[in-house]
Amino acid sequence: MMLWQTEALQVQEALQSHIYACSRERIMRQLLESIIYERLLPCEIVDGSREVSGDFAAEESELGHLAESRRVVSKRMGIGEQVQWSGETYDMPARRFILRGRQSDGRPVAYICTGRITASFGRIRLDGPVLRVDGARRQSADSLTLLMVELFRDSAASPAHLAVFIRELEETLLKDTLALHAGGGWDGPLDGADYYEVEARLCDGHRYHPSYKSRIGFDYVDNRTYGPEFGPSLQLLWVAVAKQWTYSAIGSGRSMDALLEKELGPPTVERFADLIRAHGGQPEAYMLLPVHPWQWQRQLAWALAPYIQSRHLIVLGAAGASYRPLQSIRTLHNTDRPEAPNVKLAMSLINTSASRYLSPHSVASAPAVSQWLQAMIDGDAYLRDEAQLVLLHEYAGIVFDPPPADPCVEPEIYGVLACIWRESLLPRLQQGESAVPFNALGASDRGGVPLIDDWLRAHGAENWWRELVRRAVVPVVHLLIAHGVALESHGQNMVLIHRDGRPARAALKDFHEGYYYCREALADPGACPDFAAIHENFVLAPPDALFEQRSREAVRDTVMDALFLFNLGELIQMLEQHYGMAERSCWTIVVEELEAHRRRHPELSHRYELFDLYAPLCEVESLTRGRLFPEVNAVYTHTVANPLAEALASQPEAAMTGGERC
Repeated sequence: MMLWQTEALQVQEALQSHIYACSRERIMRQLLESIIYERLLPCEIVDGSREVSGDFAAEESELGHLAESRRVVSKRMGIGEQVQWSGETYDMPARRFILRGRQSDGRPVAYICTGRITASFGRIRLDGPVLRVDGARRQSADSLTLLMVELFRDSAASPAHLAVFIRELEETLLKDTLALHAGGGWDGPLDGADYYEVEARLCDGHRYHPSYKSRIGFDYVDNRTYGPEFGPSLQLLWVAVAKQWTYSAIGSGRSMDALLEKELGPPTVERFADLIRAHGGQPEAYMLLPVHPWQWQRQLAWALAPYIQSRHLIVLGAAGASYRPLQSIRTLHNTDRPEAPNVKLAMSLINTSASRYLSPHSVASAPAVSQWLQAMIDGDAYLRDEAQLVLLHEYAGIVFDPPPADPCVEPEIYGVLACIWRESLLPRLQQGESAVPFNALGASDRGGVPLIDDWLRAHGAENWWRELVRRAVVPVVHLLIAHGVALESHGQNMVLIHRDGRPARAALKDFHEGYYYCREALADPGACPDFAAIHENFVLAPPDALFEQRSREAVRDTVMDALFLFNLGELIQMLEQHYGMAERSCWTIVVEELEAHRRRHPELSHRYELFDLYAPLCEVESLTRGRLFPEVNAVYTHTVANPLAEALASQPEAAMTGGERC
């Protein structure tokens, strides 16, 4: 049987399995959670115990409309007034959320889902099936496309943007189904597990973003060939690019030639030099650069054809070690030498609605950012000696960076050929230490049991949580307060280092395009790299478009969003569901540890006031809004209640003493 026919039958088998419906329900829940949370459509909330009539004519919202129309909701983005949640508590019992739409013939339709508004930034958590109600007929919703079309038929979302987002949702459904049907995911204990094996095999994806596995650009064969869930092994393609069209950067005390020799071996480097000469070039006029094989096949061969024809780009062939993709797909780890650096490669792929190219300015500045952050740690006794915070340096980068082309073709060549080398975690671990990606902490096995169940039962859920906050969360907050830099510490960007399941310290990575600062709030502005001298994009970009922000609050809210809302929020949900720890109790422990740290560092009192972690409201990213209502240079956020403020306000000052160490 032909290979393509076998693959087609495998796809059919997966789509006809029960897994398809399970994946669809998850995507639909996350989709509606984000629509309600970001206030993209009018929504009514009624008591979950009340029956909702089929025609909805007499239904009154117990809490009122979240918004009167999308025009009102959009006003927070500068078009009009801000819309807020009701002032009721955020840990309400089950509620029914009703969203109304219109069918193709004009008749009304409604979608009903059950869930609650949580104490964690007011995030929506839905459970059970989503019901589609058409008059007296109600049934489980079974089409993502139909749901989107009916709910957004009269909205301001353009048909083009709606179609793009629907494609992302349907691609996520296909690829998630195929991965789960093939047995993807980590299903064993975390004790003794290899860090990179866990990182590669986790396949939950983003727990908020509805298109968490869209991978636009991959067909299902590409997905099986290069998706991390399937455990592929691949060798990188190497090319030589004329130095006049590249930008390379490497950390002080390191050598690009030495790096490439270690990656390839001297015989291969010499063989590549001979190939360059055979094409009429001089080896010293070229940079060697690895390429993901998919990127070459699907993007570079046609997009960079003029450079290939002119011999400014020369294909040298596959060489070097075998690699395996990690969760982000474009970052790969060396399976032949696990202690060797990871490589992060540009890919013309869209996943979780973000393009996976590598911006030239972020590649060019990566070593400088790593050194800047490391200097903060080295000069800070708490981070260096007590927290022993680990930064995995992105210490070298090369990017193809020709002069800007016409706007109609620039997106096809911008950042499509680039590589960043990042330190491996393994050499940074001490004897007796192991590590897991932070998003593994909230994951469960196929039976629904949390992967960290053994740890929580051995150490006690509350003690374990307190120690996690003290050892891994407080250092990230300290970096913000003491130094003025916020890192996007979420998902796989943050690593828990542990000893037999007990939290020990944290490692941070992937910050070359995930750091934010306000110059006036830096503790040492003079130490900030001269980014304008590194790459022209830092000069040309509009204010706030890159990493320097004009607002201290915007910097703080990066930590509130990435670290607290997503990393801790997911964990707290799991702790409440499986171990009976109330959300508010979890946030109280966070505040106790933050306040205990504050008392131990009175010299930072004015810095705490500068960033105001306990502001009643904060801004968090609106991921779905950005896909449906994109605007040039827009920042998509919405305002939510800060659970840290609520936890602080609910506790007497004397109680803020911090807990016992486990």
